[in-house]
Amino acid sequence: MQFSNTLANAIKYLVHKHSKLDVASLDITYADSNSKINYYVDSQTSIINLMRSFLSYTSHVYDRQTNTLADIIRLYNEKPVTQYFTENEVIKDSFSMSLPKAVKIFKTDYITKVINSDNTLEDKEQTVKVETGLIVGEEENITPYNYIKSEITYELNKKKTLHNDYANAEFELWDSHEVSILEIINVSTQGFNYKMLVTELSRNPNENSLIVKGLVCLL
Repeated sequence: MQFSNTLANAIKYLVHKHSKLDVASLDITYADSNSKINYYVDSQTSIINLMRSFLSYTSHVYDRQTNTLADIIRLYNEKPVTQYFTENEVIKDSFSMSLPKAVKIFKTDYITKVINSDNTLEDKEQTVKVETGLIVGEEENITPYNYIKSEITYELNKKKTLHNDYANAEFELWDSHEVSILEIINVSTQGFNYKMLVTELSRNPNENSLIVKGLVCLL
């Protein structure tokens, strides 16, 4: 099977195959139309694993409950804030932030076809590197789902932005509150206001609280 289209079309196909959902109902309001998948599936893999790989490569998220596909950066910057939580609603001293691991270079190795002088095709290994600006850090290899250099570079630059400008955040709310995955909220705590993209929710039965995890922009 070969994918050669936008990420949105690839996800529509996979969602329909897995859940039989109407592809027309997929919400792509905040998806990145510049994210492309050019990939030939030549080995056995599950639909879920393939979706996860495509989403991770293109820095997107998918919420099955609302059938929503969204680019993380677009969602954070363009979706409006829907709820505001004050000091009184946030459990004291529960807010924390953590930076992603230090990455100096995002790197991708991929194979493309080149035409030789005798008009034969040959596989040629290519490499794309994007530096984050850190002096010290890891070199992280990204599995590509594309073979077009400009499109691979585009995705690596998004990873650079997420690495440099965003942090993981976590806090607890009293259990009476309702928050949704992919919601944009504003949190006031410890004398600061944080705009946060919610990516994960869980309950803390011992404290009767809701644990909210997500991303905040450091800029």
